[in-house]
Amino acid sequence: MWLVYCLLCVLAWGAWGFLPKLAQKHLDPLSAAVYQGLGTFALFIPVAVGAVLVSRVAPSVVDPAKLKLAWHPKGVQYAVLAGLGAALGGIFYQLAISKANVSIVVVITALYPLITVLLGWRIMGEQVTPRQWAGIALALVAMMLVAQTPQVEPRASNSAHLITKELE
Repeated sequence: MWLVYCLLCVLAWGAWGFLPKLAQKHLDPLSAAVYQGLGTFALFIPVAVGAVLVSRVAPSVVDPAKLKLAWHPKGVQYAVLAGLGAALGGIFYQLAISKANVSIVVVITALYPLITVLLGWRIMGEQVTPRQWAGIALALVAMMLVAQTPQVEPRASNSAHLITKELE
Protein backbone atom coordinates (compact mmCIF):
# COMPACT_ATOMS: atom_id res chain seq x y z
CA MET A 1 0.00 0.00 0.00
CA TRP A 2 2.93 2.33 0.63
CA LEU A 3 3.71 2.39 -3.10
CA VAL A 4 0.14 3.46 -3.90
CA TYR A 5 0.51 6.30 -1.39
CA CYS A 6 3.81 7.29 -3.01
CA LEU A 7 2.26 7.34 -6.48
CA LEU A 8 -0.72 9.37 -5.25
CA CYS A 9 1.74 11.77 -3.64
CA VAL A 10 3.59 12.12 -6.94
CA LEU A 11 0.31 12.89 -8.73
CA ALA A 12 -0.75 15.44 -6.11
CA TRP A 13 2.63 17.14 -6.00
CA GLY A 14 2.82 17.07 -9.80
CA ALA A 15 -0.44 19.01 -9.95
CA TRP A 16 0.81 21.28 -7.16
CA GLY A 17 3.91 22.08 -9.21
CA PHE A 18 1.86 23.15 -12.22
CA LEU A 19 -1.33 24.76 -10.86
CA PRO A 20 0.40 27.84 -9.35
CA LYS A 21 1.58 28.82 -12.83
CA LEU A 22 -2.05 28.89 -13.94
CA ALA A 23 -3.00 30.85 -10.81
CA GLN A 24 -0.34 33.43 -11.65
CA LYS A 25 -2.04 34.18 -14.94
CA HIS A 26 -4.56 35.99 -12.74
CA LEU A 27 -2.75 36.68 -9.43
CA ASP A 28 0.59 37.98 -8.19
CA PRO A 29 2.91 35.37 -6.56
CA LEU A 30 2.17 36.34 -2.94
CA SER A 31 -1.60 36.28 -3.46
CA ALA A 32 -1.31 32.87 -5.14
CA ALA A 33 0.72 31.60 -2.16
CA VAL A 34 -1.89 32.89 0.31
CA TYR A 35 -4.74 31.19 -1.57
CA GLN A 36 -2.68 28.02 -1.84
CA GLY A 37 -2.33 28.07 1.95
CA LEU A 38 -6.09 28.49 2.29
CA GLY A 39 -6.54 25.46 0.03
CA THR A 40 -4.27 23.43 2.30
CA PHE A 41 -6.21 24.52 5.38
CA ALA A 42 -9.55 23.86 3.68
CA LEU A 43 -8.50 20.25 3.04
CA PHE A 44 -7.28 19.72 6.60
CA ILE A 45 -10.68 20.35 8.23
CA PRO A 46 -12.70 17.73 6.29
CA VAL A 47 -9.87 15.20 6.64
CA ALA A 48 -9.80 15.67 10.42
CA VAL A 49 -13.60 15.57 10.73
CA GLY A 50 -13.77 12.56 8.39
CA ALA A 51 -11.22 10.65 10.46
CA VAL A 52 -13.26 11.26 13.62
CA LEU A 53 -16.50 10.19 11.91
CA VAL A 54 -14.94 7.05 10.40
CA SER A 55 -13.50 6.11 13.79
CA ARG A 56 -17.02 6.20 15.27
CA VAL A 57 -18.73 4.37 12.40
CA ALA A 58 -15.98 1.89 11.49
CA PRO A 59 -13.46 1.66 14.35
CA SER A 60 -11.70 -1.20 12.56
CA VAL A 61 -10.66 1.26 9.81
CA VAL A 62 -9.47 4.11 12.05
CA ASP A 63 -8.57 3.26 15.63
CA PRO A 64 -10.23 5.92 17.85
CA ALA A 65 -7.33 5.65 20.32
CA LYS A 66 -4.94 6.80 17.58
CA LEU A 67 -6.96 9.98 16.95
CA LYS A 68 -5.85 11.50 20.23
CA LEU A 69 -3.71 14.53 19.47
CA ALA A 70 -0.29 13.90 21.01
CA TRP A 71 1.64 16.70 22.68
CA HIS A 72 5.35 17.00 23.26
CA PRO A 73 7.01 20.44 23.18
CA LYS A 74 9.92 19.34 20.99
CA GLY A 75 7.67 17.38 18.62
CA VAL A 76 5.28 20.30 18.25
CA GLN A 77 8.22 22.68 17.74
CA TYR A 78 9.65 20.56 14.92
CA ALA A 79 6.20 20.03 13.35
CA VAL A 80 5.52 23.79 13.36
CA LEU A 81 8.97 24.46 11.89
CA ALA A 82 8.21 21.89 9.17
CA GLY A 83 4.98 23.75 8.40
CA LEU A 84 6.84 27.06 8.25
CA GLY A 85 9.44 25.51 5.95
CA ALA A 86 6.70 24.20 3.66
CA ALA A 87 4.99 27.61 3.60
CA LEU A 88 8.25 29.46 2.91
CA GLY A 89 9.12 26.95 0.20
CA GLY A 90 5.70 27.55 -1.35
CA ILE A 91 6.23 31.31 -1.35
CA PHE A 92 9.69 31.01 -2.89
CA TYR A 93 8.31 28.56 -5.46
CA GLN A 94 5.61 31.07 -6.41
CA LEU A 95 8.24 33.78 -6.80
CA ALA A 96 10.49 31.51 -8.90
CA ILE A 97 7.75 30.50 -11.34
CA SER A 98 6.75 34.13 -11.74
CA LYS A 99 10.22 34.74 -13.20
CA ALA A 100 10.99 31.46 -15.01
CA ASN A 101 9.41 28.54 -16.86
CA VAL A 102 7.59 26.16 -14.53
CA SER A 103 9.22 23.24 -16.38
CA ILE A 104 12.65 24.40 -15.20
CA VAL A 105 11.72 25.63 -11.72
CA VAL A 106 9.90 22.43 -10.76
CA VAL A 107 12.90 20.27 -11.70
CA ILE A 108 15.29 22.36 -9.63
CA THR A 109 12.99 22.64 -6.61
CA ALA A 110 12.29 18.90 -6.78
CA LEU A 111 15.86 18.43 -5.56
CA TYR A 112 14.86 19.39 -2.01
CA PRO A 113 15.30 15.76 -0.86
CA LEU A 114 19.05 16.32 -1.21
CA ILE A 115 18.84 18.68 1.77
CA THR A 116 16.81 16.07 3.66
CA VAL A 117 19.42 13.38 2.93
CA LEU A 118 22.28 15.64 4.03
CA LEU A 119 20.48 16.62 7.24
CA GLY A 120 19.62 12.98 7.99
CA TRP A 121 23.23 11.99 7.42
CA ARG A 122 24.78 14.85 9.41
CA ILE A 123 22.29 15.28 12.27
CA MET A 124 20.62 11.87 12.62
CA GLY A 125 23.66 9.77 11.70
CA GLU A 126 21.85 7.96 8.87
CA GLN A 127 24.10 5.99 6.54
CA VAL A 128 24.58 7.14 2.95
CA THR A 129 26.20 4.58 0.66
CA PRO A 130 28.76 5.45 -2.01
CA ARG A 131 26.10 4.69 -4.65
CA GLN A 132 23.75 7.18 -2.97
CA TRP A 133 26.51 9.82 -2.84
CA ALA A 134 27.02 9.25 -6.58
CA GLY A 135 23.27 9.75 -7.10
CA ILE A 136 23.43 12.98 -5.13
CA ALA A 137 26.34 14.19 -7.26
CA LEU A 138 24.46 13.32 -10.47
CA ALA A 139 21.38 15.15 -9.18
CA LEU A 140 23.49 18.26 -8.60
CA VAL A 141 24.91 17.99 -12.12
CA ALA A 142 21.35 17.63 -13.46
CA MET A 143 20.31 20.74 -11.53
CA MET A 144 23.18 22.73 -13.06
CA LEU A 145 22.28 21.53 -16.56
CA VAL A 146 18.60 22.41 -16.12
CA ALA A 147 19.38 25.76 -14.49
CA GLN A 148 21.59 26.76 -17.43
CA THR A 149 18.86 25.98 -19.94
CA PRO A 150 17.87 29.21 -21.68
CA GLN A 151 14.36 30.48 -20.99
CA VAL A 152 12.20 30.09 -24.05
CA GLU A 153 8.67 31.24 -24.64
CA PRO A 154 6.32 28.28 -24.65
CA ARG A 155 5.05 27.32 -28.06
CA ALA A 156 1.51 26.09 -27.96
CA SER A 157 0.40 23.25 -30.15
CA ASN A 158 -3.23 23.30 -31.17
CA SER A 159 -4.28 20.92 -28.37
CA ALA A 160 -2.14 22.66 -25.75
CA HIS A 161 -3.49 26.03 -26.85
CA LEU A 162 -7.07 24.78 -26.54
CA ILE A 163 -6.41 23.37 -23.07
CA THR A 164 -4.74 26.59 -21.92
CA LYS A 165 -7.61 28.68 -23.27
CA GLU A 166 -10.07 26.44 -21.45
CA LEU A 167 -8.16 26.84 -18.16
CA GLU A 168 -8.07 30.62 -18.40
